[in-house]
Amino acid sequence: MSTSANDIQYLEDLATSYWKSEVLFSAVEMDIFSNLQEGATLHEICSIFKCDPDFMKRFLDTLITLNLIELSNGIYKNCKIANKCLIKDKEMYQGGSILWRKDLKKQWECLTETLIKGKRIHYIPEDDENELIKRNRKYISAMDAVIKEKARSIVSMFKNVSLEGLILDVGAGSGAFSVEFLKAFPHMNATLFDLENVIKIDKERYHDVNSIGYHVGNILEEWTIEGEFDIIILSNIIHAYSETEVAHILNQSIQHLTKDGYMVIHDFFMEHSTLKARLSDLNMMINTYNGKVFSGKWTCDHLEKVGMRTSGLISLEGDTGVIIATRTSKPLESLSIEEKAKITK
Repeated sequence: MSTSANDIQYLEDLATSYWKSEVLFSAVEMDIFSNLQEGATLHEICSIFKCDPDFMKRFLDTLITLNLIELSNGIYKNCKIANKCLIKDKEMYQGGSILWRKDLKKQWECLTETLIKGKRIHYIPEDDENELIKRNRKYISAMDAVIKEKARSIVSMFKNVSLEGLILDVGAGSGAFSVEFLKAFPHMNATLFDLENVIKIDKERYHDVNSIGYHVGNILEEWTIEGEFDIIILSNIIHAYSETEVAHILNQSIQHLTKDGYMVIHDFFMEHSTLKARLSDLNMMINTYNGKVFSGKWTCDHLEKVGMRTSGLISLEGDTGVIIATRTSKPLESLSIEEKAKITK
């Protein structure tokens, strides 16, 4: 069988795909985009960054080709996506998330060794508390940026539901999911449930928000939190654990769900954006003890085996999906879900 030029090009493009991310990493690290909101000449840009004009022009030309900036009459200026997502202090700023991905590169270089040894290779020393706190802050900031738009999309599914009562945000991270629910349903109150070092950061973040409370605990142990909740959020949680651990988390959630309450399971799933799901699965293999990306079918099957009703897997714009589970079918009927968004039923 002969090899075509397209085959060779495909492999070449795979091998050099990291070149594009390196350009993005450098642009974010330098904060190029914050300096191009109003536009700037090459001379002005080089003066700001103390850069060689020829090298900087070649770099800016590449950003133009990546559709991140544009050039008109000698003025370099951000494209729409850069103005929205790549300028510091803007609500949708993604710089922290992008540089978090850069931090993951070192661990990905251990992929071959991970495959051979069949276990995670890279660890943060458990006694390095300062490094752990620093890493948690970066992770929370990164995930907060990524999750907002997806949370809003999921919250919009509840627009015809009269929600009141309590939210439990399991493995809450930044709490961004709860915040979006509270914006839409201001009569609700949320409890962020996570490890002590994460809750400490959240308390700083939400110190003046009366509708947010906190519960410190390990979600892999028996939950000691009291009461039942009308919304239980599991966002980007289940992919960090094994089947047995996920079953425990789902079962504990069910025990704390009100009669007409909703479980919201947002994550990567194998049936949606499959390449990204597969790569995320490898990311869990490299960076967690036993995490993996599950199929929506596996998740729905487990919930239904223990008596829950599910929406099936619903695709979101981008690389993740959501499964909404309830004790009976009636609460699901009140949700606003486009039929075309359903991947599994």
